[in-house]
Amino acid sequence: RRYNAAGQVGERYKKIYPGGKYLPQVDQLIRSTAGLVSAEPVHSEGAVYTEPQHTADSTLSGDLQLSFNMAEDLFKAEKYDEAYNQYHIIIESGNAGETTETAYINAGKCLYFQAEYVRCLQILTAFISKNPKSLKIAEALMYLGLCYQRMDRPDKALTVYDKAILLAGPLLSPKIKELQEECSAKVGG
Repeated sequence: RRYNAAGQVGERYKKIYPGGKYLPQVDQLIRSTAGLVSAEPVHSEGAVYTEPQHTADSTLSGDLQLSFNMAEDLFKAEKYDEAYNQYHIIIESGNAGETTETAYINAGKCLYFQAEYVRCLQILTAFISKNPKSLKIAEALMYLGLCYQRMDRPDKALTVYDKAILLAGPLLSPKIKELQEECSAKVGG
C-alpha cells in the first residue's frame, strides 16, 4: 500500500535541496505516488499491488531509501530534528536490516545532540531489545552512557560503558575507554 506521504516527503526534499543528488529518484517517487491517497490496493492493467513482506534480508523500498538518504544528508547538515523525523519513518516501517539498525542509532544520536537524553535512552534501549545480536549494540551503549553522563549519572554511565567495551570493535574501543576513565574519575572523586 502506498500513501501520499511519500510524495510529500519528495516535495519537501525538492524544496530543501533544489539541486540535490537524488532529484531523479525523488521525481520518480512523486510520479509513482501521484493520486495514491488511499490505503486501497492499486489496480493497474489487472495487476494488484500488494505490500512486500519484509524480512531480515529485504531491501528498503524506494520511498524508505529516499527517507534514509534525506536523513543522512540532514544529519550531516546538523539539522537533527528533521533528520530524526526521517530516521523515524524508517524505524516505524518495521523493516529489518542494517539500514534500519543505522536509522535507530542515528535517530538516537539526533536526540542526543538535541539534549533529549530521556528520549535517546528510550529509542536506543528499544533498539537493543529488538536487535540483541546487532553489531551496532556497542555504539548504542556508548550513547546510552553519554546520556547518563549528561544527566549527571556517571555511575550508570560507567556500568553501560563496561558493557559497551566488551562488545566494541577496535575503532570504538578507544573512545569508550576514554569515557570510562572520565566517569571513573567522577564516581571516585
